[in-house]
Amino acid sequence: MLIDEKRFNEGTTYAEYRDRILNAGGIMKELLTASESALAKEQIDVEPFRRLPKPMRVLVLSEDWCGDCTDNLPILNRLAEESGKLEVRILPRDEHLDVMDHYLKNGQFRSIPLILFLDEGGRVLGDLKERPDSVTELRARLRQELYASRPDFGEPGAYAELSEEKRVELQEALLAMREETRPFAIQEVVRELREIVERAG
Repeated sequence: MLIDEKRFNEGTTYAEYRDRILNAGGIMKELLTASESALAKEQIDVEPFRRLPKPMRVLVLSEDWCGDCTDNLPILNRLAEESGKLEVRILPRDEHLDVMDHYLKNGQFRSIPLILFLDEGGRVLGDLKERPDSVTELRARLRQELYASRPDFGEPGAYAELSEEKRVELQEALLAMREETRPFAIQEVVRELREIVERAG
């Protein structure tokens, strides 16, 4: 599939995305702020991106309610800023389903963010869907351990049956788990993005 220049240029910058999230407030603002704070403490390897022979366009499909987007877009933005080699634009997934449906996760899920690396003609050279599998697997294991250690949270998937007090406790525990895994997740996202540009370059 080709991403033409017109569609690419319709996308917003990370700064515009960030302003929108922060102005909206609520949990998404908290998640984005936490992501940026954790990222600021991490050393990341930008050299493979700096070594690209010429700048590369990156198109992201996202939505403002998506926690994986607030996790991963700051990472992509930092790589772009520090390398000077990535031009990033962000489009709303639901307005570009023709692109999304071309890159379904596991052939069936409209997972976001969808990060597409493009050549000069708009051909997709590589992509990252949602998050690395290693991050999904770690968080799934920790989630199982949480439920096993806290029978008062009931069964996974039975959130609606919990009291309001228990729901708050569960949400806090899950957010704490996300924070605990952030450093690993950041490095894994950088690794996967690096592998994409190394194959493409």
